[in-house]
Amino acid sequence: MENTNKAHFLSSKTVVIAGAGVAGLSLAIALAQQFPLEDVQTQRPRILVYERDSEADRIAGRQGYSLSLRTDSDPGGIQVLERLGLYKRIRSVSVNAHDSEADRGCFNIWDQDFNPVLRIHGRPVGPKGLLGMRVGRGALQCELAAAAVEAGAEIHWSTAVIGVKPLLGTGTTPPVGQVEISLSDGAAVVADLLIAADGSSSKIRSLLLPSHGLDYTGIYLWGGTGVFAERTQIPRPVDRDWGAVLGGQGIGLFVSPIDSTSALWSMSRASPTPQPSLRHPLTQDQIDAMIDESIQLSARFHPLVRDLVQVSDPSSLIQLNAMDRPPFAHDVGALGPVVWIGDANHAVSPFAGNGANMALMDAWDLAECLKCAATLQDAIVAYDARVLPRGNGVLKASRWTIDISHASGWKFWLYRYALWVVSLFVRVPV
Repeated sequence: MENTNKAHFLSSKTVVIAGAGVAGLSLAIALAQQFPLEDVQTQRPRILVYERDSEADRIAGRQGYSLSLRTDSDPGGIQVLERLGLYKRIRSVSVNAHDSEADRGCFNIWDQDFNPVLRIHGRPVGPKGLLGMRVGRGALQCELAAAAVEAGAEIHWSTAVIGVKPLLGTGTTPPVGQVEISLSDGAAVVADLLIAADGSSSKIRSLLLPSHGLDYTGIYLWGGTGVFAERTQIPRPVDRDWGAVLGGQGIGLFVSPIDSTSALWSMSRASPTPQPSLRHPLTQDQIDAMIDESIQLSARFHPLVRDLVQVSDPSSLIQLNAMDRPPFAHDVGALGPVVWIGDANHAVSPFAGNGANMALMDAWDLAECLKCAATLQDAIVAYDARVLPRGNGVLKASRWTIDISHASGWKFWLYRYALWVVSLFVRVPV
């Protein structure tokens, strides 16, 4: 008789996660939930997380950004947080954590004078009344890192994965085997499963899939963080609401609160070629040039944009190209036990507004597929079936958002009319 009490294929194995971002940390937590310590038949796999940045740099370097966590998928990022037992914990550090329901912010598409063209105020979802939220990226990653350690993951900061060598087996079908990983501190580790959660410019993808580069969308962005003494000084509606501002005659604009004393502004425009990527530390000439041009362009919008630009923290100024790439299917038979999640698989530009949500959903889906499958090959097939359609859909929506954000002339008025019609009939949860 066949033994039906066989241990899981990941029992007592070593799983290495490259990258301590939203995707990697969420996966570490999800795996701990899928493989509980109380399961006497299957021993929880050992989870090792390697991150090239130090813990302080990783969190501090993301303080000037906030992310939208949504409920509009099944599950969305918010529902995944609830399943991970982290919804209340993350909400407590969100941008509007202490606001009443009436004052809770939401996503908007505004005209250039900040009159709402489309206002999307999410309704509570499910029996627990889950709500979307805006949360600082640094705050989110800080809580996820703490929760991952509490779940039993070992996080090795300031240690990058710099080399990957698949060790294909010979006695299995397909010959999945293991993978040997070289680390920046000179050490090496052999893993039974390697998770590439190392972002859109994935080092592991460049090593194993060098042809899978990023695509330039034709748009570059720049922006910074406006810092105020207290929340009452942040110009309304940016003290609580976030979204895109239309009517900039080819200049895109996005604004968002970050915390109780700061708000993000980001402008964008089309360029036939990518522009230089700039970030702190910048020269004084670079700072002056970015601020001066932004103040000049702010004349196309409500004066509050100029107010945001004028109080920008120089260390927060950044310029980057909007890049993306479609998701790809895995081939563990050819590459060994390596799985890409989050931006490492399906990079999206900032215009998607969905990167953190997809990272959370990827983590939950992969952990669930790994737990439920009989083999790694079966798990990855099931995982790809969830991720590929989702990633392609978000990519299409992102490209549409780019088009509408930079529309001018008759196209702008056509889009504005279409959004007005949508606003009459549709309420989409965020």
